[in-house]
Amino acid sequence: MNPLEEENRKLKQYIDIAGAIIVVINRKYQVTFINKEGCTILGYDEEEILGSNWFDNFIPERMRDRVKKVFNQIMSGDLDPVEYYENPVITRDGRELHIAWHNSYITDNDGNLISTLSSGLDITEVTRTNANLRAMIENTDDYIMIADKNGFPAMFNENYKKIIETILGIEMKPGIKPHKQLEDKESVAFWDNLHKRVFTGEKFMIEFNIEVKGVMRYFEFRFYPVIENGNVVGFTEHSRDITKQKQLEENLRHAEKMRVIGQLAGGIAHDFNNQLTGIMGCADLLKQKLIHDPELFEIVSTIVKSASRSAELTQQLLAFARKGSKITTQIHIHTMLEELISMLQRSIQKKINISLHADAGMDIVDGDASFLQNALLNIALNARDAMPGGGEFIIRTKTEEITTTDNRLLDVTPGSYICIEMEDRGTGIPQEILSRIFEPYFTTKENGTGMGLAAAYGSIKQHGGTINVKSESGKGTCFSVFLPLTPHITPVEENHVDTGNASKSENRTIMIIEDEEHVLKATSFILDHYHYKTVEFLDAIRAIEYYKSHYREINVVLLDLVMPAIDGEEVFEELKKINPEVSVIVMSGYSINSQVQDVLDKGAKGFIQKPFKAKTLIEQLATIR
Repeated sequence: MNPLEEENRKLKQYIDIAGAIIVVINRKYQVTFINKEGCTILGYDEEEILGSNWFDNFIPERMRDRVKKVFNQIMSGDLDPVEYYENPVITRDGRELHIAWHNSYITDNDGNLISTLSSGLDITEVTRTNANLRAMIENTDDYIMIADKNGFPAMFNENYKKIIETILGIEMKPGIKPHKQLEDKESVAFWDNLHKRVFTGEKFMIEFNIEVKGVMRYFEFRFYPVIENGNVVGFTEHSRDITKQKQLEENLRHAEKMRVIGQLAGGIAHDFNNQLTGIMGCADLLKQKLIHDPELFEIVSTIVKSASRSAELTQQLLAFARKGSKITTQIHIHTMLEELISMLQRSIQKKINISLHADAGMDIVDGDASFLQNALLNIALNARDAMPGGGEFIIRTKTEEITTTDNRLLDVTPGSYICIEMEDRGTGIPQEILSRIFEPYFTTKENGTGMGLAAAYGSIKQHGGTINVKSESGKGTCFSVFLPLTPHITPVEENHVDTGNASKSENRTIMIIEDEEHVLKATSFILDHYHYKTVEFLDAIRAIEYYKSHYREINVVLLDLVMPAIDGEEVFEELKKINPEVSVIVMSGYSINSQVQDVLDKGAKGFIQKPFKAKTLIEQLATIR
């Protein structure tokens, strides 16, 4: 064997131990050389492959002509040589293997291309894995991108492409870092810093919000480094739209805030009503005594009017706190809305056009017609004020099934509801104050009290419903009122109390149990004026002890419901143990609520809400013989 043949033998040995296909193909498509690994992968002996047409025997038919065309163009100089490409080959048993080729080219002494020398790695499993990975990331609602060691996107799903183009307003292109296309240097630096952090091996999450087509959207981006042999070789970016989650959190915070404000408002209203009881009771009594002194009578009348106005404000606070009394009847919402529109058309400017689209299939709810009508009227008046120059006010109804997964209505029971949409095309409500519009005494109007929408909110909540509001400055506002539909329809009779004429008070003894001294005194003054005898107690325990010995002398007990140490309901139960026939009228700074109703259901003869006028108290006593 001559030295050249020996050198070729050694070279072939080196090539045969390579873990890749090494093949030489001449201009006639013939295989002039193939190594051992190539034969093994293709499943043929070397003698079967050498001299054969590479394209006709080892390239799938569907792409054979295209590959030949590219090969001819390269060999003729019409196309620049391709250093890397991928394409499948066919093995003896008919399998297709995906090969990644790296190419070099052999020339003659004149520099003309005569053959290709290609090295191919079998990447079939990698390709299959990538295909599975691609399928996985495409079948998720999240936004996923895998970056290479230089931070360039190597793989991303369609969702990621869309969201990046939406957020950044740029086109997502392969091989280009999307944020590098931004003109804002601060934004480029922001994204560069994120990439630097992840390439240090840090895992982290960021949240940010951005206005997209006029709507604020919230996003969560999670960055994970890809580590091989202790080195960061890339990273994954896993993102999602968390707008609904943020809205849910905001709705929960708002519901909790309104609950706390409601408790506070109810407590303030209750305590304020106690104070007003002393003022109103004494002033009303003084007014009667000064009827022959016009000047003093007018002064005291002003006090009574002011106290009455204050009592109206506390009633609105109680409505907001959902502690107001309501008479439950069955209400046809469509009829109520027609009456509301008729009322509005007589009182608002002609430039406001009101329309009703009564599309709800069912419209009957259980509730207090007066409360609900006032609530809807307050919303309508808010719409009127938002359109000083006129405009459209549209009322629509529809039925909706609310489920436990409905993010709009977190604080209502799932079931069937009528939705009343009240939409104006007015000035709208700025986003920065939108979350506060139902708060008591919050107003942007020069002469507003800030109680209209608060009272509406409380009334709707008291009926088991809720209110949603959407608004955009300059484009209008839409209030959506949800009320639970009545599951069955039965006639309901209203209870009317005939007080009759006040009976003679001589020889009637009234026990007053009230922990507020000024309320106790005011009540006592009124009863003394009308010739009742009174026994008064600030301490409920002492009152119970007294009643044990004197219950036969007591005709009626006026009992405050909210007291320290022992509340009115417990006192009532103790009095009933002493005298099952005890006549009790309960008093409270709240309207009829669940506790008041419980005492009435247990046998109390009546209820009087603070603050009360002398006439109201005496008429209530007259109903008890």
